[in-house]
Amino acid sequence: MTAFVWIFTDSLMNMVRHSDDMRAIILIALLVATLYALPKAGKALLLSLRHQSLEFNIREAALVLYRTMHELGLLEPAPSPRRIGVKKDEMGPVVWMRGGTTYEKTRFLNALQEFLEPIENPRYLLYRESKLLWLIKRRDYHAVPEELGRKKEYAELFLRKWTDSMGPARLIFTRTPEGRKKLVQAGMRALSAAFVERAERLSVWR
Repeated sequence: MTAFVWIFTDSLMNMVRHSDDMRAIILIALLVATLYALPKAGKALLLSLRHQSLEFNIREAALVLYRTMHELGLLEPAPSPRRIGVKKDEMGPVVWMRGGTTYEKTRFLNALQEFLEPIENPRYLLYRESKLLWLIKRRDYHAVPEELGRKKEYAELFLRKWTDSMGPARLIFTRTPEGRKKLVQAGMRALSAAFVERAERLSVWR
């Protein structure tokens, strides 16, 4: 990339050496700056898309939760992208589970509802950070559902599956003084608070 920019700049400068047109020089500077910036801008855009809000990643988040519960023996039907149904209507995303018993559907949708609803008093929080084009740092908190938060190893399995599918995150144990402070912060600024009305509509049977 550096060699290309040097050759590109040298060629253009040869054209400008015989010209007093300052606008051409300014144009060259802008083009070179753009060439240098493109790789970083592209990478930042990919990161921002990867860590976009859960409103657009709700299916992926639901699949991470389902895979965790299946591995722990809490749900029997094998996980697959078709297992989770998501559609949008005038009220926002509607989520349902295909297959399984009524009990399993209730169990899964209750856990997903806990994850998406405003944070109350979970044992563990899922915390993640992301930056939007180097300028805006976003901090997101989500409650680890009760069935996964009852044991540390359950919560850690959920974290591993989340990291594999959705990107870096970490767990916060809320039953310590420092954890309590984080819990208060999470309750005030959790991204998941925006889902309260939609979470109430998760129990849609198909």
